[in-house]
Amino acid sequence: MWAIEQVGVLALAGWGLVSRDSKANLGVGRGPWGPPYLLIPMAGIVLLGAMQLVAHTTADRWETTAQMYTWLTWLSACWIAQGTLRESDDRGRFLEGVQLSGIAIAVLAILHRTTSQGKVFWLFETGRKFVMGVFPYENQYAAFILLVLPGTLVRAMRGSSHRVSWMVGAAVMVGSVVSSSSVAGAALVLLETLVIVAVVCAQLRWPWKRRIGLAAGILTLAAVIGSVSGWADILQDVERHNALEVRRQLSLSTIEMARDRPIIGWGLGSWTHVYPAYARFDDGVFDNAAHNDWAQWASDGGAVMLLLMTAFAFLLALPAIRSVWGIGLLFVLGYSLMEFHFQERPQFGCFFFALAGASQAIREPSSRS
Repeated sequence: MWAIEQVGVLALAGWGLVSRDSKANLGVGRGPWGPPYLLIPMAGIVLLGAMQLVAHTTADRWETTAQMYTWLTWLSACWIAQGTLRESDDRGRFLEGVQLSGIAIAVLAILHRTTSQGKVFWLFETGRKFVMGVFPYENQYAAFILLVLPGTLVRAMRGSSHRVSWMVGAAVMVGSVVSSSSVAGAALVLLETLVIVAVVCAQLRWPWKRRIGLAAGILTLAAVIGSVSGWADILQDVERHNALEVRRQLSLSTIEMARDRPIIGWGLGSWTHVYPAYARFDDGVFDNAAHNDWAQWASDGGAVMLLLMTAFAFLLALPAIRSVWGIGLLFVLGYSLMEFHFQERPQFGCFFFALAGASQAIREPSSRS
């Protein structure tokens, strides 16, 4: 299925290249955010993978090839979004669709959490105690909400119509993450909510009484929704001794891997192949990722990939903050210090980089985008 999606995204990029108006459609050289700055570090990662293959330095040629094409697909998604969403009306419709989809998935997630017994759409077994909508892993669901929540809050606070509906939708999103029992995810979503409310209220010059009332209303409704099943599990997880010990051990092993190949790493996607030699414990469970994307990037691509991703985050920061709804992109990159959002869910990567491209497509501030 993922191979089909790759072909689809790459075909769209190719269509843009051969289109008669490709230069205009892809936004080359237009406006202050015209140059495709975000694409440069992403292209560098694709070239890094190619270099690892040519130089025979990768520990797993098959996975490195797959990862190289995955990054090429993500690059294409970012490029297409930046080129096609330069007009505020187009971008507004795109983001409205994203936010409505986010609310729908949040409602589905709550229903799944309480009634599906670990089955997606009540039909497909996942082997897990519960699922959150189409996400079998609660922390990756939380990352998805981190991406779509800011735009929903912005629309609720700045919009002239359906404010209450958008506000309720935002509260459902926050409450669904609490219901998911993701401790870090819930903490980050609550923090993000307060940040977005503070930023937008400051822009609108609302009095402090109104700001506090708005934040309190959202969080109260979210707490009620989250009480469906999440608070008890969250408190139990917080009380669990050494809850982050496994992640710490995985990160330490991954850092050790990176030190042994400090320049260009072991090869994109090679972590699962190399990790067993560096494992610090064996609990009989297959470790599929380092639970730290940044450490895993350093292991797979060395200092080169780490610098490229740092450059990407730096280039993303200003347009993401400027848009306000793009702040969730920065939260997800921070969340990746303790999770593996970009390792096993390439579809999530497509969504993330498309939103990144949309944030850089903005040429001037607009309340509609």
